[in-house]
Amino acid sequence: MRRTSNWSGEQRGYTSAEGTKRWYRFDEQSHKGKKLGYRLGISAQIGFEFQLRAETGFDRQAQSFGIGAEQTVGDSRFDAEVFIDSDDQRVGAALRRSPEARDAVLSLFRICRERGGTLNRVQAYRGRLWIHVKDASGLPTSNVANELSDALYTLNEALATQASGLHKAPDPFLRRAMLILAVSTGSPFSDSWPCRA
Repeated sequence: MRRTSNWSGEQRGYTSAEGTKRWYRFDEQSHKGKKLGYRLGISAQIGFEFQLRAETGFDRQAQSFGIGAEQTVGDSRFDAEVFIDSDDQRVGAALRRSPEARDAVLSLFRICRERGGTLNRVQAYRGRLWIHVKDASGLPTSNVANELSDALYTLNEALATQASGLHKAPDPFLRRAMLILAVSTGSPFSDSWPCRA
């Protein structure tokens, strides 16, 4: 996630339908002159990091083998289309509590699809919320970009409202990883093991 967050792009401002001045950043992605898609994002202080992406057959297969676990929100339409890629359980809880946030995510997927593109992911990281879109026609028109930005602002506001009442649970993997590392490397506390030869 860190690697993809270091982009700045060009800034553009507009006035929303409610009369609010809003800003977003965007950049076009290309390779050897061929347009591949774009990123469009806003500043956001949600309080947690995540990726939301289209659920794939691989995700479903991994879950059937017990390799991965998916956070679900109890909304069949959302759960069928969106995979929540985050170990932070607050993400699923916030989306579960907020129909506005779920609708904003689904509208991002819809807007991209209607334009002939594919929304690869919605990403929140270090005070930014943005989308990665695969679209061979390149950047959208300013009207479409404004519509995408409005959906990101709606998502940001809905998740920020929910985040204030949610507390981060400790990461269970961290404790297990530290224990395995300590045992395997012979850390100082392993001297107290009762079965030491």
